Amino acid sequence: MSASFSFARVAAILIKEFQQMLRERLTFAMAIGVPVMQLILFGYAINNDPKGLPTALVAYDSGSLARSLVAAVQNTGYFHIVAQPATEVQAERLLETGEVQFVLAIPPDFSRRLVRGEKPAVLVAVEVKAMLIGQSIDPLREREIREFIQARPEVTRVINLISRQLGNEAMVAVQAQMRESHDAPTLAAQIDAVERAMKARFPEVRWSFFEPDLSRPAG
Repeated sequence: MSASFSFARVAAILIKEFQQMLRERLTFAMAIGVPVMQLILFGYAINNDPKGLPTALVAYDSGSLARSLVAAVQNTGYFHIVAQPATEVQAERLLETGEVQFVLAIPPDFSRRLVRGEKPAVLVAVEVKAMLIGQSIDPLREREIREFIQARPEVTRVINLISRQLGNEAMVAVQAQMRESHDAPTLAAQIDAVERAMKARFPEVRWSFFEPDLSRPAG
């Protein structure tokens, strides 16, 4: 049997996760309901071909070529001009308030430069708001969590810790070397105690995943 594989570790993780799912009905509902919901959404509801996106038009050039460009943009079906602010500053406010998703700005010399054979630039702006999802939590907070777990009597050494920010909540995955435990139920209880203490000390940690490392140091 490979030294890197341990049936006790696998059994401890299975027991711990099963007990946690039974204790937390929300986690169990998410484990079953989220895949079903995704199956329905991806199969029927989600449309990967967006149409009629609300757009603000800032037209500094009212010539025929500029009007032809606007008509061509609308004819694609992807953009729907719902506002025509006088300046880009006003258009930015519409982006910030969510009234539009795109801004199309045509420069004042668009038609003249096009007639001269040049390639004038047209501004297309889109508002992208960070959701704080998928990035690590604050490094200082992550270090505090690591030090807290390291100080627990059940833990010998924290090998690795990965965190992810999920809105106002956080997910933490820990790999740690545990004190010697030869039976899976005891090991599962140790992991459960560490996780409960961590969540009590750091209430923003909503989800946690703990992988025990039972390998003994060489020597």
